[in-house]
Amino acid sequence: MPDFEVARNSTAKLGRVDGELKVGRNAQIEAIDGKVVVTEGAYFEGSAEVNCSLECNKLRINHGFVKVNGDLTVQDELDIVQSIEVDGETKARNIEVEGRIYSNSITANEIRANGAVKVEANLEVSKSLEVTGKLRVPDSFKLHDITITGNAKIGGGQISGTTQIRGKLEAASKVGFEELFITGKAELAAGCTAKKISTNGKLDVVGDMSCDEMEVRGKNEIEGNCTSKKILVSGELEVSGSLAVSDVLESYGTTEVEGNVTGTKLRAAGKFEASQAIFTSDADIAGRIETERGLKAKTITIGSGSRCEGPIVAETVEVGKSQLNVGSWQAHWVGQDVQARMIGRATKVDDIYATNVHLGAYSSASKIFAENVEVEKGCIIDQITYTGQLKMPEKHTYVNHPPEKVEKLPPSPI
Repeated sequence: MPDFEVARNSTAKLGRVDGELKVGRNAQIEAIDGKVVVTEGAYFEGSAEVNCSLECNKLRINHGFVKVNGDLTVQDELDIVQSIEVDGETKARNIEVEGRIYSNSITANEIRANGAVKVEANLEVSKSLEVTGKLRVPDSFKLHDITITGNAKIGGGQISGTTQIRGKLEAASKVGFEELFITGKAELAAGCTAKKISTNGKLDVVGDMSCDEMEVRGKNEIEGNCTSKKILVSGELEVSGSLAVSDVLESYGTTEVEGNVTGTKLRAAGKFEASQAIFTSDADIAGRIETERGLKAKTITIGSGSRCEGPIVAETVEVGKSQLNVGSWQAHWVGQDVQARMIGRATKVDDIYATNVHLGAYSSASKIFAENVEVEKGCIIDQITYTGQLKMPEKHTYVNHPPEKVEKLPPSPI
């Protein structure tokens, strides 16, 4: 038996209740002095209205709609089978939602919602948030370890730990993620940041995006600029602005960048497109690369069967290498698959500007401007201009114009 019971269709004025409180259907509760305090659990049988702040150890709503015209503080567990609306702040250790909870603000250690959670002002969850139903949060939240299997629409805030999107997430303002894993769909506003993003589903960013590490196994579309320390693409990455990668960019899926790409290392074993790509170290190509204004790196190695459209600028250029070491790449099986599909295909490149150039057997190039050039049998070249040495077989190689040795080479385009 409860220590105090409010009968259905009645109104009770309470202060402190030592023990349990049971509230009947269509009852109303008012406070003697601003707030009702229940030392143990409060249980609502159906719809009721609390015209004050309420504090209790546990609270359970079995049926109906409960309205709290004040703050709600639950020391332990808030269990909502049906529906509750709190005008003020809701505080609880754990919140279980099968129905709906609407509150001006919510602070909790854990929230598990199979129903709907709607917050008007602020949401703070220190341990974990799991949403299978609906989540609506404005521009003020601080969360940790969230899992979205349903549908979430949020404003701006911070999410520490892991964020797993198995359903759909829409962020209308800047969100700072620690680790973001997407197997469903995420739509992010401009200015969002993350330490790590991993996509097996779909990510859309309306504006600029920055992160420390990005893994794209599904599809990422960024309608702005993207900056990252490391990027790994085995799916599709589309960037409408520029792409800056401070460490390594590995792309053996499809990477399409409308603007410029800058970085330290490039390993491309799929399709790679950019207006211009400049890397301070090396670039290994085992696929198809298209750059309108050119690809530049210290050393560029182009695997047998690859296609490179756009000028190539480097100190050393190796074209048609049959044993390009894609096997050491992170997803080595993808690189090996690319190599297998290229066996028997001729390697083709556009203009080359370099110090040293080596063309492997049966490769083709447009114009070569270099100090030293070495050409193997079966190559087709439009023009060779050099200042140092030229090594080329007398037979089985075709050069459209006679090779020309000059005192000075023309400047490179980038």
